[in-house]
Amino acid sequence: MTVSARRSAANAFGLAGQWIQFVMAAWLAFTEGGYLWSSIYLLAVAAPSVAPFRRVRALGLAAPGGLIFLAAISDPSLPLFIAGGLFVGIGTAASGRPLAWSSGLTGGPGWAGALGAATCVVLPSVVGTRGTLAVAAGLLTLAVFAGESHDRRGGLSPVILPAALALAAVAGLRVLEPGFGGGLVRAPAIFALAWAIGTHIGWRAASGADARAVLAAPFAAAMAMAGLGVVRGPGLVFLYGFLGACCGLVGGSSTAAPGEELPASRRFLFVGLAAGAAWANAPFDYQTLIWGSAGVVLAGGFVTSLLSRRVPVPEELSRPAPALEVVPDSTIGVFSPEDEVLPVTANTQEVLEPELISSPPFAGEDPTRQAVRLLLDATRQANAIRGAALEEFRRSKAASPAMHLGESRAIEDLLSRLAEIRQQLRVSSLSEG
Repeated sequence: MTVSARRSAANAFGLAGQWIQFVMAAWLAFTEGGYLWSSIYLLAVAAPSVAPFRRVRALGLAAPGGLIFLAAISDPSLPLFIAGGLFVGIGTAASGRPLAWSSGLTGGPGWAGALGAATCVVLPSVVGTRGTLAVAAGLLTLAVFAGESHDRRGGLSPVILPAALALAAVAGLRVLEPGFGGGLVRAPAIFALAWAIGTHIGWRAASGADARAVLAAPFAAAMAMAGLGVVRGPGLVFLYGFLGACCGLVGGSSTAAPGEELPASRRFLFVGLAAGAAWANAPFDYQTLIWGSAGVVLAGGFVTSLLSRRVPVPEELSRPAPALEVVPDSTIGVFSPEDEVLPVTANTQEVLEPELISSPPFAGEDPTRQAVRLLLDATRQANAIRGAALEEFRRSKAASPAMHLGESRAIEDLLSRLAEIRQQLRVSSLSEG
């Protein structure tokens, strides 16, 4: 087995075990102490991930150890659940494994997470709740020894952070899942499965999604939350999955390169998780909890929309072509009658040559018109090179004020000559037309 295949298998084992742990341990805590115990257990699991934990393979064995501990205790109590949750959380953070509770915001579940949730639909009726926890412990152990290494995305933009924080509060309400279905163990597993599928789709789509879709996701999530307070029957599962997809679309957005540690902006989302868990334990009925959460999501969406209007459009987006990387050097060519191109050389960096842009000639078209059109296209490309050169010149000039006067005059002469040629070509095109 290749290294990449072994790593993929290890990641799949880890995600499947993480989701089985989430469903069954939260269910076990709920049966012993209601939503409060389930909330405290999940917060104990999430707490170690708030700290910038380094990935240590040996500490990853704490997670299966915590599950074996929970499966073995005969007289459960809240301190024992907290201890077991902390062990699971330490192992999860040390392995860099995304949490199932905050899935879609601090990490993606992958299809392995959905399979883990689907396992909880049927496996407890065969081996029981504690036996299913033992299966999860076995999967997590295999993941640690096989060398799981989960990739994380970078930090969240400050613009999208209010919406992500509001959706994190919605994810905190997932402590209510064990109560769905009137005490049937397969009901929370079905809702967890819907969330896993939805967040996986949203998380994968986020990297290539249009910015307008990301900004609209909180409002769509608020509509789904309102639907959860009205709809009854199997349709709830689909709304729940759609809500998860909205969380994945917002949480999957990133503005920085992925790192091994959870970025600070994503660690901040645990404030929203804790607030959602506390709100789930408030002395209100289900309708009030859902409608209140929908209002929070709407508020987060409005704040994000207002912030996005204040963000200036990057200068690169207004340029006619992608900027080429040009490094100023002492050997900068200027125009001469024999030159056909403008030579720009660099000592330490290779200059990319632009592709020739030309329009296909039409049959029967005047050759003069063809020549003028080709020259105009070439001028547009030269414009892009000029913009890149000017930008690089300004940046280097700011970094090194002691640039030789000769270099500065050569570049200014080059830019002025380009402007003259562009004006001549434009006049020539108008006269031909």
